[in-house]
Amino acid sequence: MMSVEAISEPVETLLKQVFRGEAHDWPEEDISFASFLEAINFHGMTPVFWYWINQHGFCKKWPESLLSEIKNIAMQEVASDMLAQSELKNILKSLDNIGIHPVLIKGTPLSFTLYPAPALRPRCDTDFLISKNDFDATSKLMIQLGYHALYDADVVFLSSQKTFIKEDKSKVSHAYDVHWRISNASRLFTEALNYSDLYKDALEIAMLGDNAKTLHYTDALLLACFHRAVHFSHEGDRLIWLYDIHLLMNALDEHEFDLFYQKAKKIEIVTICADAILTAQDWFSTSITESRMKRLITLPEIEASTVYLTSGRQIGIKNHALLELKELSSMRDKFHYLFEKIFPPVNYMLWRYDTKRKYLLPFLYLYRFIYGIYIFVRR
Repeated sequence: MMSVEAISEPVETLLKQVFRGEAHDWPEEDISFASFLEAINFHGMTPVFWYWINQHGFCKKWPESLLSEIKNIAMQEVASDMLAQSELKNILKSLDNIGIHPVLIKGTPLSFTLYPAPALRPRCDTDFLISKNDFDATSKLMIQLGYHALYDADVVFLSSQKTFIKEDKSKVSHAYDVHWRISNASRLFTEALNYSDLYKDALEIAMLGDNAKTLHYTDALLLACFHRAVHFSHEGDRLIWLYDIHLLMNALDEHEFDLFYQKAKKIEIVTICADAILTAQDWFSTSITESRMKRLITLPEIEASTVYLTSGRQIGIKNHALLELKELSSMRDKFHYLFEKIFPPVNYMLWRYDTKRKYLLPFLYLYRFIYGIYIFVRR
C-alpha cells in the first residue's frame, strides 16, 4: 500500500503547501495529474482538498481539467453520504427499539462533529462500540436488517469486532464494524477505554437522532493516535487519519488536553500520541500552545507501545503479538492467544485467504503455522 513516505517528494511538497496556505499556482515540477489524484484519493483527502481550496481561494490557476476531476470525486462523496446517513439513522433507531445504545467511533462520528459537512470525511465503513452483553442481540438485528457477517466465527483473541455488510436496492454497499472492545490490540488500552466509561462521557450527535452518541474528544483523540500507530507497520500513514488528529487537537481546550495527556500517560501511549500529533502538525500546521508542546516533546524513557511505530508488516505482526502476550496474565490465556492466531476457525480461514475450497484448509493452516514461526524466529 501507498504510505505518506511513498508519495513522491514534489506531490508531498505541493500538498503541504496547500494545507499550510502557501500554494497558488500549479508547480513547474513534472507532476502528473494521475499521480496527484492517486495520492489524494488513496489518503481519503479529495473532498477535504476540494473544500480547502474553495474555502481559502487557493489553486484558482490550476489546470481546469484537474480541478474538474477533483470536484467530481467530491460530489460523488456527497451522494454516497446521503445514502449512508439514511442507513445509519435506520440502524441507530432499530438498536434503540431493542434497548441497545452504541457509541460511534472513528471516522463516521468525526464527520458529523468536526468536519464542516459529513461528506468531507470519506469512510468505507461505520464502526460502533457496544457492551459485550449486547453483541448477540445486535448481530441478530443486523441480520434482520439484511446484513450478513463477513465471516462467522467465534473468537476471543483474533478479533474484537464483527463486520456486517449488505448491498441495498440501489446496489450501494454498506458495511458496519460492531465492536465489543474498542481495539483488537493492547489489552491495557481496551480495558482503559471500555464501553461503560466511554458511554458515560459520550457526546450526542444531534443530526443522527436520539440514539447517536460518540466518544468525548479526549477519548476520540486517544483512539485516533492509537489506531494510527497500530496500523503504521502495515500501512504507513494515511493523511485522513492525521487530519482527524489535527481537528481533534484544535477542538480540545486546555482542561481537555490535560485530561487527554493524563489518560495517555496512564495507559502508556504518550510517545505514540506525541508522534501522531507532531506529524499532523507538520502536514496541517496544527496550532499547539507552548504548554502543550512542552508535554509532547518531554517523552517517557520507556513505553512498550512504541513498538507499534516500527515499519514493516512482518516486524509489525511480531511486535503486536509479543506486546499482547506480555499483557496477558495467565499461561492459559497466552496459549489460547497463540493457538487462535495460528489456527483460527475454519470460516475465518476461508475469508482470510479468499477461498471457498475447504480441501485447501490443511495447506492454508500449514502455511500460516510456518509463516508464524518464520516471523518469530527471524531477526
